[in-house]
Amino acid sequence: MVPAALQILLFCLLCTFPSGCDTQKNTRADLKKAIEVSKSLRVEKRPTEALSLLDKFLAESPELISSSKEDATAFYQERIDLLLLLEKTEQAILELDTLEKQLGALPPDAQLQKARALVKLGKGEEALPFFGGCTPDKLGLFFIDYAKALVSAKRLDDAVLVLAAGLMAKPWHEEAYLEIGRVLARRGKDQIAEVFLKRHQEDEPRRIAEQEALSYEKLGQFAKAFHTRGTAEGNRENLFQSMIFYNLALKIDKNMGAAYLALAEITMFLQRPEEAIKVLKRLPQNPKTLEKLAHAYWMQTDVQSASEKFQEAGSLSQGEEAERLLKLGNRVLKDVEGTEGLEGKQLEIQKAKLKARKILKSSTLSQGVSALRQLAEDYYQAGDEANARKLALFLLEYSKGAREGAPIVLKICNRKQDFFYRLKAAWVLSTDQDSSAFEAEVKPLGISAKNLATLFKASFPAYQAFKTSS
Repeated sequence: MVPAALQILLFCLLCTFPSGCDTQKNTRADLKKAIEVSKSLRVEKRPTEALSLLDKFLAESPELISSSKEDATAFYQERIDLLLLLEKTEQAILELDTLEKQLGALPPDAQLQKARALVKLGKGEEALPFFGGCTPDKLGLFFIDYAKALVSAKRLDDAVLVLAAGLMAKPWHEEAYLEIGRVLARRGKDQIAEVFLKRHQEDEPRRIAEQEALSYEKLGQFAKAFHTRGTAEGNRENLFQSMIFYNLALKIDKNMGAAYLALAEITMFLQRPEEAIKVLKRLPQNPKTLEKLAHAYWMQTDVQSASEKFQEAGSLSQGEEAERLLKLGNRVLKDVEGTEGLEGKQLEIQKAKLKARKILKSSTLSQGVSALRQLAEDYYQAGDEANARKLALFLLEYSKGAREGAPIVLKICNRKQDFFYRLKAAWVLSTDQDSSAFEAEVKPLGISAKNLATLFKASFPAYQAFKTSS
């Protein structure tokens, strides 16, 4: 399902394209529309359709495209991005050569494209001069390609720096773990290399999920592809990335119940049942949705609504399942806070959740990060390390919560499983006066902590806000 805005763009575009006996010619406005639609399709991971669109325009109006350097640059750079996505690397090189002839020299963004293309062709050392013309923030977008070029030139220390900076920004990036493991092994850092190579191997379920997502994309089922990626990230307890993918799925298919349910579960984990209720009310009221809605009301201590939803879910179910739901409908009226039958650590956790909900109920998520940090601490103290880690990592990846989550990450996450999450956390807490914790985390990599911090700041400038926001 194509978003409404994109449908309008496509409609306008098709109306202006000539076909059959139509003698209407394309204009510069049509060219800009074509590029805009192509970018939208590319963002939605539909590069084949986007390239077909631009191929059609090129066949119809080659003179229009070449009539201005500005138009030629915008058009060919969009085409080249698509060709690289589709692994049509040699064709991308040819089009870059065409653009260079027309312009006299490649602009910085096109130099980056040529560098990426050369890396894909195994010509990493030849690519390095083209990477050299790019700003650090652009290099950060394609840090793995840049690192591969550095490896080709036997600049292994620089490659580790680049990969470490990239993994600080994206500590879930499984391909980067493979690359940094290989480079560190070449540098004789066998122990830490083994940690990262094992981390890559353990991501096999995620790679299987990615293949499934790509299969959906080939069928044109792009919302399902994003949902599959969201589920894979959720299984790795990467809630922040998971939410991004679910929202992308809903941008394409606003009726995708599975994505709404998944988002509702995450918001309930973040102790924000009121947000979950808004989401769940939009879905068909089947037993699964009704039970989730009942639990959200129960979290709000709205036991009357919770009981009604449990009863509705029970009336639509059969056998033991119906009996279970009906019993919950009766229980909730007597167990407002959900503490009945709990004792010891379980009771402590439930009381901690209730405390967090009261704070979060009257605040935005950004205002409630301290309450979530305390809840992560409470999970940890009660022995629920899995939920403590999950919540701490969410806070670390959320710019407004990074400074709250960072101390918990350093406290509970181990280096083997969460090396780069710990590295990011130490960087968030570091200052010009005291960077000792960050230096200690960097040490196993055998690179300069100061150089890594400088590169990270230049390559991923948006993360500077993580050090100040709370």
